[in-house]
Amino acid sequence: MNNFKKKNEFIILADVPPIPSEDRLIKYKEAGFNYYNLTEDYVVRDKENGGITDEYYKAIEDSHKLGLKVILRTMRSNSPDYYDTVTDEFKGKADAFYFCDEPSFTPVSWYGSGPLPKLKKFVDWYNEHGGDAFFHINLLQSYGMWIVHGKQNTPNYEDYLDTYIETILKNVKGEKSLSTDHYPIAFDTEGNNCIKESAILDYYLIADRSKKLRAEGHDVRSGFCIQLTSDKGLFIREMECPADITFQVNFAMAFGAKLLEYYLYVGRNTGLIPDKETQLEYTPTYGWVKDANAWVHKLGKYILDYEWNSTKVMLGTEVKDEHNARAFDTVKRFQPDKFNLVKDFSGTADCLVSEFTSDSGYAYMVVNYTEPTAGIKNTVTFSFDGVNKAKIVTNNGEQIVDLTDGIVSISLGSGEGAFIIPKNS
Repeated sequence: MNNFKKKNEFIILADVPPIPSEDRLIKYKEAGFNYYNLTEDYVVRDKENGGITDEYYKAIEDSHKLGLKVILRTMRSNSPDYYDTVTDEFKGKADAFYFCDEPSFTPVSWYGSGPLPKLKKFVDWYNEHGGDAFFHINLLQSYGMWIVHGKQNTPNYEDYLDTYIETILKNVKGEKSLSTDHYPIAFDTEGNNCIKESAILDYYLIADRSKKLRAEGHDVRSGFCIQLTSDKGLFIREMECPADITFQVNFAMAFGAKLLEYYLYVGRNTGLIPDKETQLEYTPTYGWVKDANAWVHKLGKYILDYEWNSTKVMLGTEVKDEHNARAFDTVKRFQPDKFNLVKDFSGTADCLVSEFTSDSGYAYMVVNYTEPTAGIKNTVTFSFDGVNKAKIVTNNGEQIVDLTDGIVSISLGSGEGAFIIPKNS
């Protein structure tokens, strides 16, 4: 089941958003975002009765006037009681609801998210009052499980995902996300930049479970968060170059992402703007994100027409990364025996290739899976079966190439990806 092409859009939003004033919203939209994440950083509910204020409605209206859709972010530490005083006030106004960020299995006082079963209250409210708005909850990542639950009591991450799916997501009547925020831009114990080894398994799990849900008739978008932040305690580093961003969006889209959530927009040293009060200067990251989102929208018109089928990983013939080798070992069970039209592929450096399918046939996405700051170029060669042409979409444009014996080579720079649609004359 693939209804995304009916809406003809990726959902791209940012957490810790800018002030919802006209000048800030224009810059936000110019960076390629199409959903404004309205939080109570800037608008508040009525303190006496919890009602929706004129200020709230104005922020929604102003966003819509500029062509931005609005996703309402539940605050109060993700409390399921947030909508106790609200019924249909947002119907026809909110385009999406962001109900909770990183819910846990069990209550944790400092974390505030509460256990998964409590989220059913959000589902009940949404099913009655949400209208045709989109339902979004962002889940914990695998490395976050031990942070929240403790190393001695860490639940199995797949159990966490499956419990959420069975108790919460399957009961949501409308279009919804299955999303996580595993940040891959990292450094190792010796201080060397690397791709976080645990990331790729989380990506496989989100894509795999989303595919199964859609096969059962659920209208589910795979969602991934794009890292702009850093955390030395978690070995997550700051963004250092544009490829840090483009790698992440290509990584996500190769696993069928239809929703991207950037964290964060406002933040010193990490966001697109350093301070929410002044917001007078934009960091270099703003331009990097703007360019990455332009690529997302460009590739999106193709991705939205296809369904993710499977992904294969491959170490390079000339350059192999030890972190990637260990990471690839963790996802062996997800490797398909073969692709439908690809006899073989290889890259001079580590890469991943995903197969997509639609009513019109198969397509493939390849990603240069190398540490972005290393600047490694990767030549990936495909051998197609029974194919003599291919449409190749890259950030540099689109072209249809003739294949000799079904073979085509694509050169990818650091962080880059390409979408390939095999054709015949």
